[in-house]
Amino acid sequence: MALTAYPNPAHDAVTLALTTSGALTDAALEIRDALGRLVAQPALTGATISLRVRGWAPGLYTAVLRLPSHAPATVRFVISNEQ
Repeated sequence: MALTAYPNPAHDAVTLALTTSGALTDAALEIRDALGRLVAQPALTGATISLRVRGWAPGLYTAVLRLPSHAPATVRFVISNEQ
């Protein structure tokens, strides 16, 4: 299982893409800021999800995907105000 984020750094939106051979049943996705605070728990409806991040504080974020019977997959991405 692998989780990727693009574009990185992101300005308006970031896409998270999951590569797995299993189903996404009971999957949980969390987005945390650099201090570990939970900032979003988007619902997973498929192997990719686009998050609108305009208005989020600039900095480093971590996406953590948890699936039963799998180790958590993580990816870090940066939100920047610069374009």
